[in-house]
Amino acid sequence: LTMDDIESSDANTRRLIKKQQETEQRKFQRKKENFEKEISILEDEIKNLESEMCKKENLLDHELLLILDEKVQVARDRLDKIYEEWLKLE
Repeated sequence: LTMDDIESSDANTRRLIKKQQETEQRKFQRKKENFEKEISILEDEIKNLESEMCKKENLLDHELLLILDEKVQVARDRLDKIYEEWLKLE
């Protein structure tokens, strides 16, 4: 082995490491963006469900209110889990 061989090998190793780091960074960024999209969707869903619950014509429909409340709880639970995962990325 010559010094040129060693230097070439070191340069290749550095390029591979840099490429792997860039790939990991892109994966991280995509994951973060997906969490943020899902958070936004869930927040909108919760807002819409709560709005539906507050409509005058729905206030006396106890069955509908129970269904809507259950949907809100499911969405909130999912939102809490997404927030936890998202915060782990920060």
